[in-house]
Amino acid sequence: MGCATENRLFRAGATLALAARMMTLNRAKGFGSVMGVVAMLAFVGVGARALAGCSSGASGDTSDGGNGNGNGNGNGAGGEGGTSSDAGTDGDPFAACTGVDLTQKGTLDIDLKAVKVSGKVTLNGKALVQADSANFGRLTLSDATGLSQMGAVTASIETDGTYHTTVAPGTYDVIYDANGQCSAQTSTWPCGNHTVKSKVTLSADGVLDVDIPSVKATGKVTLAGQAVPQNVTLGYIGFADTDPAKGAGGAAVPVQNMAGSSAYAVNLVPGHYKVIYSANGCSAMAASTGPCNGGVLKADANLTSTGVLDLDVPVVTVKGKATLNGAAIPAQASRGSVYFSPPTTDAAEKGLGASAQIQAEGTYAIALFPGTYDVGFSSASSESDPSLMPRNSGVLRPAQALSGNGTLDLDIPSVTVSGKVSLNGSAMPGVANPGRVSFATSGGAVKGALGVSAAITAGAYKTVLLPGSYDVAYTGDSAPCSQTNMGSPPIVPCNGGRLKTIAFAKGQGGVLDLDVKTVKITGKVTLDQGALPELARISFSPAATGADTGAGTGFVVETQSTYSVLLMPGTYDVGYSGASCSDTMQTMPCNGGTIKEAVAISAAGALDVDIPTVTVTGKVTLSGKEPPTTMDARGAVTFSDKKGGSATTSTFDVTGPMTYSLHILKGRYVVSYDGNSQLCSNGTVSPLPCGAQVVAGCP
Repeated sequence: MGCATENRLFRAGATLALAARMMTLNRAKGFGSVMGVVAMLAFVGVGARALAGCSSGASGDTSDGGNGNGNGNGNGAGGEGGTSSDAGTDGDPFAACTGVDLTQKGTLDIDLKAVKVSGKVTLNGKALVQADSANFGRLTLSDATGLSQMGAVTASIETDGTYHTTVAPGTYDVIYDANGQCSAQTSTWPCGNHTVKSKVTLSADGVLDVDIPSVKATGKVTLAGQAVPQNVTLGYIGFADTDPAKGAGGAAVPVQNMAGSSAYAVNLVPGHYKVIYSANGCSAMAASTGPCNGGVLKADANLTSTGVLDLDVPVVTVKGKATLNGAAIPAQASRGSVYFSPPTTDAAEKGLGASAQIQAEGTYAIALFPGTYDVGFSSASSESDPSLMPRNSGVLRPAQALSGNGTLDLDIPSVTVSGKVSLNGSAMPGVANPGRVSFATSGGAVKGALGVSAAITAGAYKTVLLPGSYDVAYTGDSAPCSQTNMGSPPIVPCNGGRLKTIAFAKGQGGVLDLDVKTVKITGKVTLDQGALPELARISFSPAATGADTGAGTGFVVETQSTYSVLLMPGTYDVGYSGASCSDTMQTMPCNGGTIKEAVAISAAGALDVDIPTVTVTGKVTLSGKEPPTTMDARGAVTFSDKKGGSATTSTFDVTGPMTYSLHILKGRYVVSYDGNSQLCSNGTVSPLPCGAQVVAGCP
């Protein structure tokens, strides 16, 4: 179907987040539905080929990062408190495009071109067996130019062994995708996804037959050189294609326990593979237990023909006792866990991390893939925990080599920090939510320590941290500023910012009082220098050049004519968050974007904001003619601003002229047609392209 507009808080100054419009070809379902295997394949450098989907609206959630506490699921979980997440900082897939200058009202007609492609699919040169149709998978035609000019189009392989699809003219890679139907024991079809034809130019209707090569690899699986015990269930064997020309395909199959032995079987496209082991959870600790994480078993396995490849999964057992500041961990404490994470220098060959819960007596035990790990503590403590357990997580022993069974005791150090928080030198007002104090790692004594934040209550805060160097920041409650604002700002700031950087050594801590400085900004909001016809949503976000506000959060204020906000001093991008798009007359622009960039705000004053707009209309034709009637909606058109944000028309109906009218911000745009993939489903031959294609703004 066409794209529905989604308008979210615009992160002013951010690059266009069209990566959010992509779908990943390497589906978890195709990797045995095991997220650990998917993560492992990505971890060792298996790329995902992006396929164009469709959505619109600027992206950039600037909500409070929270307190960042977590158990750690391999790498020591927990978010960095007090920082803003920003989905809008992904790379611009249209970076090479200059865009179309849309600063004056006018017409932009679009003429689509379509190429119908069909063909027969064979497996190892032989006709497909209809009884095996559940495992046929599908073909994806993906832009091979690297310029993001065309979106990918997927075609099902029909039961008669044919496929049909319609694409924009261009150069494509043809990718076979198992589509989650991989069954090594019942089918000869290869698992995963692989490029089977490269750089095929499609400029006219025609036939493109495709042969899918497949080989089968089988073998026994042992554990540390010995037969796998009957009570041990191993995880998954993954295969990551090492040839970039193959489309970086990947597949994974479970280790099967059969007649007293463990084995695997998998069908693959012939090639060279990195063979990876990934755990399927962790069982009770014993010397014979398989590793709780995984790693590379074979760096380069030649699987170009059917054959046998036996595999051995190595394992080391690590156990120990955890203490808190040299003493036993209090019984009432939330003890957290010990995590093992491969350092960057070891990540290419060793797998994902793993963690072990600290038991009531302070002990832990875990089985791991041998290697070098950063060993750390992952917190489970909340703000209300009365113990001295740190509320954040971090590395305790970096680059620890684990090549054999052994004992590793760990002491978890902590520092307690508390203090008063004032506002412009005066007591913090007694409001319901006066904000939080966050501690974000700036490097320092504990490598990899994560941040945490503490609520301000009655003008004070308290938290427990791992020793280290921290950026201390204030984070406000954005909710009051998100409400309609007619010139009366909240009495505490709605955003946040860095206050100072401080280091805490082991055994240190104490009182750290903080003062939050604020600036009151007021102004008028206009539309094309005239009155606003309805409410407008204006955003303030820390600019990339605004180092002092880098740890803070942005927010949106709703206003109709004037606004008044209370900010921390800093450098801000001022943006507009779009209304809803439709093909009726819109009084406000339906996309978001930056209105003023890098505005330095250090003293109270006025900042007027004008929203410059333009209306663009046009029609969509197919090879110069009105598009024919179809059985489903005929896609939509998206305008992607080079400064960020996008607007998408309503979907075009099944019949009649395809016309549009959009009210958008002035700017430079890349214009694309978003095809409806449903028009190419179930063997239907569509007259219109079923994927996306750039139609204006790119060479």
